[in-house]
Amino acid sequence: MLKGFILYKIVTYSIANARKVMWISILISLVLAVAIPAMKIDVDPENMLSPNDPTRIYHNKMKKMMDIHDMIAIGISNDKDKMGVFNPQTLKHIYELSNFARTLTWKDPKDETKEIGVIPVSIYAPSQLDAVEAGKDGSIVFDRLLKLPPTTQAEADTVLARSKADPILRNFLVSQDGKSMSIYLPLSSKTVSYKVHHALEEKIASFKGNEVYHITGLPLAQDTFGIEMFIQMGISVPFVMLLIFSLIYLFFRSSLLAFSAVLLSLLTTMITVGLFVLTGHTVHIMSSMIPIFLAPIAVLDAVHILSHFYDEYCKTNDRVAAINSAMSSLWKPMLFTSVTSAVGFASLAFAPIPPIQAFGIFVGIGILVAWFLSMTMLPAFIMLLKEGSLHSLQARSSDMKFSKTLSGLGMGSYKHSRLIVVISIGLFLAAFYGMGKLIVNDNPMHWLNEKHPVRMADNFLNENFTGSYMLYLNLSQKKHTDVKGLNEKVLVKIKKRIEVLPEGLEARLIEISASSEDTIIYFQEVREYLSGKQYISTTTNFDEVNIEDDEDSIFGNMDTFEEMDERWMVAAKTVEEFRHESEFFKDPRTLNFLLKMQKEMLDQGVVSGINSIADLITKVNMELHEGKEEFRSIPPTESGVAEDIISFESSHYPWRLNNLITTDYQNATVWLQLKSGDNQDVMAVVKAVNTYLDKHAHEIEVEHSWYGLSYINVKWQENMVSGMRSALLSSLVMVALMMIFLFRSIFWGIVSVIPLIITLAFIYGILGFIGKDYDMPIAVLSALSLGMSVDFAIHFITQLREDYAYHGSWKIALEEVFQEPARAIARNIVIISLGFSPLLFAALIPYQTVGIVMMAIMLISGIATLVLLPAIVNLKEKTSKKEGKCKS
Repeated sequence: MLKGFILYKIVTYSIANARKVMWISILISLVLAVAIPAMKIDVDPENMLSPNDPTRIYHNKMKKMMDIHDMIAIGISNDKDKMGVFNPQTLKHIYELSNFARTLTWKDPKDETKEIGVIPVSIYAPSQLDAVEAGKDGSIVFDRLLKLPPTTQAEADTVLARSKADPILRNFLVSQDGKSMSIYLPLSSKTVSYKVHHALEEKIASFKGNEVYHITGLPLAQDTFGIEMFIQMGISVPFVMLLIFSLIYLFFRSSLLAFSAVLLSLLTTMITVGLFVLTGHTVHIMSSMIPIFLAPIAVLDAVHILSHFYDEYCKTNDRVAAINSAMSSLWKPMLFTSVTSAVGFASLAFAPIPPIQAFGIFVGIGILVAWFLSMTMLPAFIMLLKEGSLHSLQARSSDMKFSKTLSGLGMGSYKHSRLIVVISIGLFLAAFYGMGKLIVNDNPMHWLNEKHPVRMADNFLNENFTGSYMLYLNLSQKKHTDVKGLNEKVLVKIKKRIEVLPEGLEARLIEISASSEDTIIYFQEVREYLSGKQYISTTTNFDEVNIEDDEDSIFGNMDTFEEMDERWMVAAKTVEEFRHESEFFKDPRTLNFLLKMQKEMLDQGVVSGINSIADLITKVNMELHEGKEEFRSIPPTESGVAEDIISFESSHYPWRLNNLITTDYQNATVWLQLKSGDNQDVMAVVKAVNTYLDKHAHEIEVEHSWYGLSYINVKWQENMVSGMRSALLSSLVMVALMMIFLFRSIFWGIVSVIPLIITLAFIYGILGFIGKDYDMPIAVLSALSLGMSVDFAIHFITQLREDYAYHGSWKIALEEVFQEPARAIARNIVIISLGFSPLLFAALIPYQTVGIVMMAIMLISGIATLVLLPAIVNLKEKTSKKEGKCKS
């Protein structure tokens, strides 16, 4: 290290003021760690998208418009009774559980004027859903499916028969085999699902019956993951620290040196996580892994320093000289490996997913913190050790055997360079082929272990009912933009009815038509304008006014008008007549088209259940005709459709219409149920519907769009794939340029990233061959491997070039590298790889994935460095000799 260089001054200051540096390091860590208990957990998949993302904005807009809420589902089975759940005792418990669920509301801690929890009025349960049945003389009867618990088996059989007879309830509320039943609980927010689940479990524990309750749903899976990942983090991090301590002790036989590395890792984690919380970030799936990533990564530089210090001290017994020797040899590769690793993680800032951006940035910060502590705290710690504790350090024969093994590996690769390169190219091509088999797919339910109760309940619901995954399709009339032409027709008709138009009417209608993008907006603006006129009662229902009525019948109730001017009423009624012509989902042609599309989707098998306004109308229409099956159809006229809708409004829960259609009949939401929430399955539905609507566009003018949690998951996955691809390519170029700058050589810059490229191809090629889905952890790790995989190559090439400059021979330089430098690299490979091994035993699948892939990344990049680079050096040497030159 050059004297006068700032790093030299930092190290010498740390050596001279060891106690002060240690106290400052610990104090800063403790101060920042105070914020850690205040961390907030967030696993809402919506937050994987930016708040300004169009998909997210539309999703929330439609949920509000259609009064749709995220739900958890309860499946109830009873294998001990031949009638399943349809026995008096089980139905009594289902009835009690449904009523209990209505009470699961609490004051919102953020706003005590509001309540959170289950939305009682929106519960889908047998005690709150009507069985629609034919009455006498063409009437229709709406009677709750489970008004009261049955007291006899005959009454229980009646409940089963009525539920089977209703196509809306069949398979949705009652299983296909008629043995199980389900309840759906809409929630005010996804974040209360775990609390609701816990309360339900307590209530269920009080039942003395043979039935089994299966509670699941995407909101519950995500909320449960959030709780359990916090627990997992608390379990895994101490195990990682203990494992690192054990491995370093195994290498150096010094508990104090091992403790120094673990302390450095601990302080790095405390500082980074403290900064993460203090800057207002919430803990998401990936950010929960920050401590687990930092724990082993933070000791990378420390292991190199301790390894060099160990070898030097065993020779000289001079700790200051040993520290200075280590820093002089390692400062440059440590600086660049830390910067490149930080860049690799920070590249995630280019991903279009906020939680992943935060994760990448703060792991990058943590790596730089670890580097700084390695340059300051670690030398200070060594200086504070008693001399007697260091005297126990001595070179061991096992170190020599280790070096001999590594040297044999490296020189063997050097000797058989062509074979090694050919094998590497072959493996790369095979891996590249495997990468083509990768499938982008994810499902938050699969973040939980297969044996997790929530995931097992999900399997039960999807095996016995129409599916627990909801996907919403919004349909609306295609917007017509000829607003000017429409306005001209409106004015012509108004002028036929009114000799002298009210002052300002024509000018205002022309003004509205000029500013409206489509006819729907035009009608909204005109209605607002006419309703706001002081001449018209704000309580008047224009639909009930008959233009042909005499003046007394129109204006009979004079008290409701501030000033009588029937011209405004005539104008308003005329506009309403035009608007009624655009009540798209009262048109039998539209509804029949919807039924055809639904049948096609069910026939294709892409969905397992569909519910729409068309289904409701066909059911009501049949029951209005004494339950005759031939009338299970859409009425032939708009008035017939209107009659069916009015009939349903007399049910116990007429507001359910709001879940299916808007009051102006311009928008209808189709509920599609899936048995799988995998992105591939969701996209299969989206593609099938989109294809059908495009193919049949000539039949009806309809626009469509998608929303719902399942669709949100698809969209952030798409963003992740495109974003991670961009981040990966840009970071790869950046790392390569940094390597060229570091080595002042295009050749060595390119060679240094070869282990990285080999590692990426090999890992993702294997994943493609074994059929592992390309999910969020896999995508994120592709960017992380950038910085990690190049670490070993930097140390290897830096030392190799220095030794070549001294000896003038690549072979001798390699022999020197495969002494202490290779031992340090090999130790790091073992420590970092095994440092992630505790994650293999985690209960959460993303943690297991990270453990496996990170172990593979470190092992493959390390092996590629120690085996492939010596072969490349030999080929370079042979090529240089032929050209008559040999530059370093």
